[in-house]
Amino acid sequence: MVCFGNGYLYFNKGNPNKLNFVKKIFLNWNLVRFIRLLLGLGIFIQGVFDKDLLRIIIGFLFFGMAIVNVGCCGSNGCSIKTK
Repeated sequence: MVCFGNGYLYFNKGNPNKLNFVKKIFLNWNLVRFIRLLLGLGIFIQGVFDKDLLRIIIGFLFFGMAIVNVGCCGSNGCSIKTK
C-alpha cells in the first residue's frame, strides 16, 4: 500500500528494500529522465502501429531505463577510479 503524507512516501514500512525501490521510481526526476520516458513511449507506440518488434523492444528498453533511472552504463559505469 502506497501512502503519500507530510511529504514522505510510505510503502510497507517493514521492508526497507521496497521503500527504496518506490523512492527510486517516484523521486529525482530530471530533464534527461523525462526525455528517455517520452522517447521510449514514442518508439514503443510507433513500433506497435508498424508491427515492428525491434522498435517495440527498443522503446520498452528506453521506457524501462527512465522508470528505474539508469543509463546505458548503469550505476557509475562510466566513472573513473581514483587512487
